[in-house]
Amino acid sequence: MPSLDAYQGLQLDDEDSIWSWLLAHKSRHTAYAQAAALQGVNAQTYDFGDNSMPDDDWFSRHANAHVALQQFMVQDQTVSLNVLTQYTWDNQSDFDAWMQMHTLIHTRLDEGFLIFG
Repeated sequence: MPSLDAYQGLQLDDEDSIWSWLLAHKSRHTAYAQAAALQGVNAQTYDFGDNSMPDDDWFSRHANAHVALQQFMVQDQTVSLNVLTQYTWDNQSDFDAWMQMHTLIHTRLDEGFLIFG
């Protein structure tokens, strides 16, 4: 049950839905950090859902969190962590491109951790 699939159809200008997604996303990263800690890896959690929309700092911190978790991902040649910093949420097209790759990244993490079957 990949909970991040709920982004599909999400519109960048729908702030309530964005906030709901950010809260779910923060919970997902908290679970990953806990799973990593159980395996002896410190994958620091960040507050991905503070009181502002994601900015450059958010995208940077978020990408760094994924780099720390990368070792747990099921390998997939179609996955690129670079997308996490190459696209920002400036327009719907960039938002969709970021979300599609980001969801795939989370799917591979889910598979690697075996925690969201």
